[in-house]
Amino acid sequence: DGTNLVPNFAGGTSLNMGPNGSAAGINLGTNAGSTNFAGLAINTQTANGFVANNAGTLTVTGAGNSVVTTTGQILSITNTAVGATDVNFNVLSASGVVSGNAMTLSNVDNNDVNISNFTLNNGATGDGINVNTGSSTNVNINTATINNTTGDGVELNGSTGSFSIVTGNIGNTNDPGGDTVHINGGTGAVDIDANLFKSTSGHIVEVSNHTTGTVSFGGSINATGGVSNGILLNSSSGNIEFTNGTKVLN
Repeated sequence: DGTNLVPNFAGGTSLNMGPNGSAAGINLGTNAGSTNFAGLAINTQTANGFVANNAGTLTVTGAGNSVVTTTGQILSITNTAVGATDVNFNVLSASGVVSGNAMTLSNVDNNDVNISNFTLNNGATGDGINVNTGSSTNVNINTATINNTTGDGVELNGSTGSFSIVTGNIGNTNDPGGDTVHINGGTGAVDIDANLFKSTSGHIVEVSNHTTGTVSFGGSINATGGVSNGILLNSSSGNIEFTNGTKVLN
């Protein structure tokens, strides 16, 4: 019945979906077993790139995995565990305005999701990156470029795993319609060293109801435009740090 599959796509999988394709490049659902991919190269236009929902245990191994869309959601993992060898992507990218969140992790548990390059130059009708519903998986992003989201650039809502961005820019060419970074609840350590920008109303940083894990912002803070778009810290415990010398609140 497809609920206990243990497929292993170790030889490499290349999917190039045509302009009218409406199905996801990869769509995993209702699998109590484990699935491993290696050597992924997914290219879609309006279709979503990689979707896993109630997908048992998932691993994506190797250094060169990529998902590239035009307006399709890049990555969505829901109600799924990450296996011991992690979920690894070199490139996650969309060239157009993505419908919904560009990347969603919801109730994703165990081990790590590692992303070398996350690029969203032209935005999304939702959030750029959204991690929610008690996800305990650690999310590690080396470089992030996020612009023109209708929602938040990055939203962490109730996640308990750690989250980090080593470098990049969020909102530097077209700031988010919501907050640049919004953290609500959760206990995981957060270390965001990308430069943050906000020139319209909203908050460049909002941290509310976060407990225990240290929240650290190491990139520059650039809130401009003469509107209400500064930093909001509300009902949180634990340490919240702003370590970069450049903080413009104007």
